[in-house]
Amino acid sequence: LANKKFWLTWLTYCEAIFNIAEANDTELARRLNSNVVHDGGFASMKVFIIERMASFLLAINKELKVKFYNPMELPLGDAVWENFKSELCILDALKICFLTNPQPNYAHEFESRRKKLLDELKQTIAIA
Repeated sequence: LANKKFWLTWLTYCEAIFNIAEANDTELARRLNSNVVHDGGFASMKVFIIERMASFLLAINKELKVKFYNPMELPLGDAVWENFKSELCILDALKICFLTNPQPNYAHEFESRRKKLLDELKQTIAIA
């Protein structure tokens, strides 16, 4: 959730990136449009830059305020995810641990649990 000020700021930065990529006439544009490996396929680098724009803006703009919510109290929006709520919260906690104390074991545990969760999710969807 974000207010109008945040989204207008986000849109300004994202439109700038989009316009550079669409012009495709600079080295930066070529890098933004280059494909990177992702989940066994490919996606343009610009997708990942824009995906992280919200976090970037919060890091550089101290006027933007953040309010934290208890993830255990938030609805997931889809009944399938409700079965995995605890595991999703554990994954969130592992990311926070890694960001505050970048030990490799946090990243390893996150990846291991994430893979297991995705495998279980695929089975759940296949059964339904």
